[in-house]
Amino acid sequence: MPNEREKDALVICPTDPVYVIDRVRYVDQKLFSYEHTIMPTAVMPITEDILHGSIYAALRAHGISIAGSHRTVYAIKATATDVKAIGAKRNDPVLVIQQVSYTIEGEPFEFSESHFPYQTASVTADVELDPRQPAK
Repeated sequence: MPNEREKDALVICPTDPVYVIDRVRYVDQKLFSYEHTIMPTAVMPITEDILHGSIYAALRAHGISIAGSHRTVYAIKATATDVKAIGAKRNDPVLVIQQVSYTIEGEPFEFSESHFPYQTASVTADVELDPRQPAK
């Protein structure tokens, strides 16, 4: 069952069952990140085969159109979970991306946190300014 934060983020009842998905991601056989994802079971059945591939591809194949995500990016000191999952040393800096993802209908379907060791962490943002707007 979801905790209070998960329930609020996903706009579900405290009695709605959820999947709890913990995965370590690798890029080019190198550890990249740890993901902790909460998804209501009502979204779709998730099998072990789906977990070994792309959950988003499975959602699309299930007829779910993904609109996007609201993300918050911040840094923390490595937790005991980070030590175990991504090989961080206790209190090392860890980049966290917390997100709520939405369907095209505006329904939240995923609440997740991805933890990146500082060695693989970076954030790139493109910021466009409207040149027609006066400076303040």
